[in-house]
Amino acid sequence: MMQIAALVLDYLKVLLWPLVTFAVIYTFRDDVRDLVKRVRSLSAPGVDAEFSEEVVEVSAAAEAAIESSVAGGETSAMQPQHEHGSNTSSLVAMAYISPAGAIMAAWRSVEMELLELDPDLKGRVGPEHLIQSVAIRTGMPADVSLALFDLSRVRNEAAALHGSNPSPEAAADYVVSCESLVDWLRAQQVHAKVLEAAAKLPPMTFSDTA
Repeated sequence: MMQIAALVLDYLKVLLWPLVTFAVIYTFRDDVRDLVKRVRSLSAPGVDAEFSEEVVEVSAAAEAAIESSVAGGETSAMQPQHEHGSNTSSLVAMAYISPAGAIMAAWRSVEMELLELDPDLKGRVGPEHLIQSVAIRTGMPADVSLALFDLSRVRNEAAALHGSNPSPEAAADYVVSCESLVDWLRAQQVHAKVLEAAAKLPPMTFSDTA
């Protein structure tokens, strides 16, 4: 009888860990699937895993900075809706063909919007000075300007000869973050134009309201 009990106990011990492992994997199956997909992406030939992680982190920080700015009311109430359309779809698709190329194209769209806010600097300064100038002129939140600096740095790393090659997924994240920044910068342009128009209005007098 004792031998049977011991055998049953040993049998349960053998089954315990597989059952626990299955239960954990089943419970967190979506997270496990995402992790496996991410590992496969980062381990693909020619992909710089460390740089890919950096791209993802910088992109996430940029999105967080924009959300914080909007939630804090630091951007115009006339915040435009995303109008990514086919251009964004093409850049995201490009990220899966040429990750570095998609990053450079996405940053270029951000740079063009920065120049709209300070057109006098076109062709005269590099990205860092452009970001600094626009940040001062518009009163840009510090976390948004920092995000712009980081996105510019990532772009330069991707563009460098024999530079780092990000994963397609990381490049797609970068593209989406840049598109969010483009929308945010366009809202700043609208806000600036409204303030400029308001400043040109003649001051109201008591006779105007009578």
